[in-house]
Amino acid sequence: MSKKNKLHFVSIEGNWDKDIHDKRIAYGASILKEDEFSFAIASGTYAPPSYSSFYEGRLGEYTRETLIKEYGIQAMRILPAYLFPYSSTYTIIDAFANATLIGWVSCGLKKREEEINVLLEPSTSAFHGQRVEILNHRACKYLQKLGVRVELLCKNKLSYEALEREHQEEITRLQEMQKREGLITTGEWLDHGKRKSYDDM
Repeated sequence: MSKKNKLHFVSIEGNWDKDIHDKRIAYGASILKEDEFSFAIASGTYAPPSYSSFYEGRLGEYTRETLIKEYGIQAMRILPAYLFPYSSTYTIIDAFANATLIGWVSCGLKKREEEINVLLEPSTSAFHGQRVEILNHRACKYLQKLGVRVELLCKNKLSYEALEREHQEEITRLQEMQKREGLITTGEWLDHGKRKSYDDM
């Protein structure tokens, strides 16, 4: 099925390193310009306490401002995932926010009789791509129950072999998520002591 027959979203994953984040915005903007009916999901709140960010506000606000001022993207095409009530940003939350906004825009988070087809393209970094793909795939799984079929297109990712050579920390994170009772099988994670679930939007 072509892009024309699908609702098309590009998620711009937050990163507190300005160079990395600006590259993600540029890539996301190129997709938005290529398909004038696509939407951006601007995710990212604040950096976790152990990190410092180049931007004092929510990263998604910076994404929104940059898309509008530097790339001429209309504000109505930018979905504010940064407004979800999370104190800091991380990939698990970004994937949850993506799935929630896709479900809200495509079907109002209510089951539809006719299937809705969605294309989700995460704009992220190559070293981060495998984890982003796995988490977004798991987060969007629940949407099938609502009649929303999400195709994930993650162009920018290193192979598992390249990760093993160059980014052992990412391999550790992937393995942790994929454990038998880990995030991918259960869909659950702890957020400041509270249990959250991809299947409870």
